[in-house]
Amino acid sequence: MAALGATCNDSKDAQSLQFPAMLPVMIPFFVFVPVLREPMSTFSVVMSLIPPFTPFLMMVRQASPVTIPLWQPIAGLAGIVLLTIAPGCEDDVEMILRDLKKDIMIERTNVKR
Repeated sequence: MAALGATCNDSKDAQSLQFPAMLPVMIPFFVFVPVLREPMSTFSVVMSLIPPFTPFLMMVRQASPVTIPLWQPIAGLAGIVLLTIAPGCEDDVEMILRDLKKDIMIERTNVKR
């Protein structure tokens, strides 16, 4: 929401951008009933593994009487963590890759001698 406020000059512009911004939050509520009825269906599994929908839909699936395989909540959590951490780590990844490339070049020069 802060990004919307920063991109808009007045409240009318912000109101027109609010619906697209709220859509990822509203989608889990639209698919709540099919997920609750069949928590092990392919649709339910896929929707609950999409990171913006995972917190709500995975809890709905786990509240059902069906036992959810352990890997699914773990995979959902991993997806959320990666989606949250990955965008901020670009510089770190570049630095690590640069260091690895430097180490590989040093090893190659040592092997040639």
